[in-house]
Amino acid sequence: MTTIVGLRRTRAGGPTVEVVLDSGERLRVHDRRLGEHGLCTGTTLAPATYEALQTAGRLDTAERRALRLIAVRPRSRSELRRRLGEWGLGETDSAAVLERLAAIGLVDDDALAAAVVSIRRADAYGRLRVGFDLDRLGIDEETGAGHTATSAADELDRARRALRGRHAPDARDPASLRRAAAFLARRGFDADTVAAALGHELDA
Repeated sequence: MTTIVGLRRTRAGGPTVEVVLDSGERLRVHDRRLGEHGLCTGTTLAPATYEALQTAGRLDTAERRALRLIAVRPRSRSELRRRLGEWGLGETDSAAVLERLAAIGLVDDDALAAAVVSIRRADAYGRLRVGFDLDRLGIDEETGAGHTATSAADELDRARRALRGRHAPDARDPASLRRAAAFLARRGFDADTVAAALGHELDA
């Protein structure tokens, strides 16, 4: 049997508690684990509880690392699942961490897709670029489709906005038109939208 000889918070006001065992082992867990397992100084841990506490320590460490990533920018489930795997967690443990983060509202692919689409459209990027960004973030096609649908007229309006932001090309200068077409293509507009935005001048 293993006995808890000390409990202390790793940071004042923080949620992480260091559980000190009589073996000298120290496990860092979220303070909710204390209530889950009825832990306090002097508690003797049955083998099953000790194993559960070790698992909790592993999951909580991964959760803290995931939270640091999310603090930099929102992450998709796919991105976090990959990182959790890189940190040595198996599918079951990774799923447990992801479900915990989703439950507290910190992992939401639908909300992330909506935010990415909104930002890219406000910055006058085209449908192809938006789709690329969602794919790069690991947002699945079904989730992304609910936010990327757009009319040809709206797409054309964004392309024209993009051109206004860099000054309209000279319709009399084929080289200027080609540069504008390349610019719009890089921003993720398809060929039909590019041609319409340039007034079908590319054949001149």
